[in-house]
Amino acid sequence: YGGVWGPRGQFMLAHGYNGSFHLWRRLSADGDEWQPEVSVSGHFGPVEEVAWAPRGDYLLSASADQTVRVFSQ
Repeated sequence: YGGVWGPRGQFMLAHGYNGSFHLWRRLSADGDEWQPEVSVSGHFGPVEEVAWAPRGDYLLSASADQTVRVFSQ
């Protein structure tokens, strides 16, 4: 449904229409190899927006179920 790149391009987070999250980590400098990672929990409704904090310390998500979640390491 949509996604965002991590602050330095090392990660990509995608979100599905049903609120699921999928996280991948880049393994190679040329970007040809990616590995799925354990992702954060999702919402109960469709995710409308995701954004990384400027330094990459936090991830914010907002959903049509009227919830906002903040995630950190």
